[in-house]
Amino acid sequence: MMVTERNFIQENLKAYKVYKFLEKELDRAGFSRGEIQQTPIVTRIIVYATNPGKVIGKKGMSINELTEEIKKNFGIKNPQISVEEVKEPRLEPRIVAKNIVRALEMGKNAKRVIYSALREIIEAGALGAEIVAAGKLAAKGARAKKIRISAGYIPKAGEPAKLPRIASYTAYPKYGAIGVTVKILLPGTKIPGKEEIKPIVLPKVIKESKEEVSKEAENKEEKHLKMRILIVGAVIRNKADKSKILLVQQAKGHTHEGMWGVPGGKVKEKESLEEALKREIREETNLDISVVRPLHIIKLEKENVVIYCYECEYQEEKIKPGSDIAKAAWVSLEEMEKYKLRPGMHELKEFLLRSSHP
Repeated sequence: MMVTERNFIQENLKAYKVYKFLEKELDRAGFSRGEIQQTPIVTRIIVYATNPGKVIGKKGMSINELTEEIKKNFGIKNPQISVEEVKEPRLEPRIVAKNIVRALEMGKNAKRVIYSALREIIEAGALGAEIVAAGKLAAKGARAKKIRISAGYIPKAGEPAKLPRIASYTAYPKYGAIGVTVKILLPGTKIPGKEEIKPIVLPKVIKESKEEVSKEAENKEEKHLKMRILIVGAVIRNKADKSKILLVQQAKGHTHEGMWGVPGGKVKEKESLEEALKREIREETNLDISVVRPLHIIKLEKENVVIYCYECEYQEEKIKPGSDIAKAAWVSLEEMEKYKLRPGMHELKEFLLRSSHP
């Protein structure tokens, strides 16, 4: 292989590794995509995110740390990171795919989620879109299957096939993996040999789709949930070591005395899940938290319990166990095996392990 070809491959491989690094580190900032432009003097890295403030950080601390990490780990000389705000998240395949994955992992109906996502993409002005979901889309024991939904114009062959933006992610719900691929042809894209694209008319089933369940199903679900015990749990990662999450041990005299799990507790009447989460974490650990996103739902049929797990961040580390907590500790997912875990925590651990290794 010629030196020029080898260098070309190495540079592209390095760019790919930098992209995957940014994707992981900036996930909470709503990372959408990145562009790397090499010049003789500097390497410009343009990051597109829905929350540029989180990328930059206080007084530019976060972006400076990212720059140093890229310089140290990838051997890029003089990297310069700039941040651009994503104006329309509905036209960003990575963000759309990620949202679909999260909804599937929360147990929502696959077709309804995909219809809703496609409708929003077209409403945002896309010339065409296609969403494919394949895997364990049905209940336990059912065969894997594929759903392919599209609207508008999506070129499939030749050079025009490279025009749509594309992103793929994998969801890990309880019954097995589901691959999700999103293609979007952006507004204003010039297509060779196709001067005009007909207005998109969505089928009625997509046009009228909503991610929320119908009123009848909603009432049925609400009635069902009233009979259950609702629990909230917070997955809080250590800021200094993100591989560790906060676990607490139940004090004597409580239902799960001596057992470990994520902090949280019962939802009170007329209290929202997020309100309950913030109250419980404050009472159990003395931490003030902000809710990042919903993560997973655990159903304990025998106990008639539903646990809603959320990813959370703490403002300042000042842990002080409350009266119903014996101890608190930062524990890696692998180390959790050594602890006596509360019901549902093994399932949460497995979910987090799968999510951290897409």
